[in-house]
Parts: sequence; C-alpha cells; structure tokens
Amino acid sequence: GCSKKDFGHGSVVCVCTDDYCDSLPQVKLPKSKDVLIITSNKDGLRWNITHQNFSQPGNEKLNSQENVTKIHINESVKFQSIFGFGGAFTDAAGLNIISLTPPMQDKLIRSYYSSEGLEYNLGRVPIGGTDFSTRPYTYDDLTNNKTDKSLNNFSLANEDYQYKIPIVQAALKMSSTEVKLLASPWSAPAWMKDNQNLKGKGKLIKEYYYTWALYIS
Repeated sequence: GCSKKDFGHGSVVCVCTDDYCDSLPQVKLPKSKDVLIITSNKDGLRWNITHQNFSQPGNEKLNSQENVTKIHINESVKFQSIFGFGGAFTDAAGLNIISLTPPMQDKLIRSYYSSEGLEYNLGRVPIGGTDFSTRPYTYDDLTNNKTDKSLNNFSLANEDYQYKIPIVQAALKMSSTEVKLLASPWSAPAWMKDNQNLKGKGKLIKEYYYTWALYIS
C-alpha cells in the first residue's frame, strides 16, 4: 500500500496525504524460543514480517549450514531494563505538526503513538526552550539583574500551550498503552548561572541549587 516517492538516494519513502497513509499491522510477541524479524530495506520491503526458531546447541543440521549466525544467550546475566521507545515533544516538532492540515496532523501522531503505528510509549517534554525552539527562554526569565528565589514569576510559555501540550494530549488520547513522559531542562534561568546567560558554558550558582530543584519539580 506504499505511496512511493523517490528522493534519489537509492530507495523510496512512503508518502502520507490527507486521503491515505500506511498503517502497520499490530505485532504480537513471539513464543518462547521463537524470533520475529521485521524488515524494511532499499529493495522495497516495508514492515515485512517473518518468523524463525532458535535452535538448541548441538543441532547437526544447523551446524552443517554455511552463513549461519549463531547467537549464544546466557539467561542468567541481566542488565538494565528498557522502559520503552518514544520521541520528543519539542517546539520544533509541534511547530511543524500544526502547520499540517488537521487530517495530516492526526495521521502523523497516529503513526507514532497509536496501535496502527509504532506504539511509542515514551515522550520527552522539554522544560522551557531548547535547541529546537525559535527563541531562548525558561519559565522564570528576568531582566536588570533581578532574582526570584521563591519562583513567584514562574509560568509556562506560549510555546507550551501552542506546540507542546496539544500534541502531548493528542498522543495520549490515541495511545492504547500508558505513555510515560520524561521532563528535561536545557538551561536554568540566566540569573541562576555564573555567566548570566542561557547559552555558553555557564554553571549553576551554588546558592540556587535548591531553587533549581524547586524549579524542575
């Protein structure tokens, strides 16, 4: 069902329009000792699903084959847990999404967070402005060497109401699973830093450690 477009790099992309956008079949976890392989490649495969089995050690037929990849798994060794996969709800993402028609906005977000798409279950939400904003800002910007230890001036920005919150709410609404949000700041307000600037190599002034923690919480 891919509506193909070639950008001249040896492969094609599938194009979404107001009228049509590809959806993905829901993937069910394989049974024990089975492996599920999903392939998209330059030859034209798009979300091609195949199933194979892990063979037990000592399988003579397997050992006699050439070009076989052998994977040895020690189930007693465990590392970190993976909470899931996701994307970032930045100003730039929101700015581009709301520039689309309403049907395209819905299809784009659905392709990431719904059961018809990738089923993302994580989202990073910046606290204030980032490299992906059209201007530098925090939630407590002051001028004329003023400070605000009690954060009486703290408030969200227009970008939150225009570009972040609506997209987050749309993703949460269409997701079939719980979506975890990770809030992350780019910079403390300039008056908390020794260079008095949102940019550059400024460090947090020690007397504002508590204020900065309060700001994030």
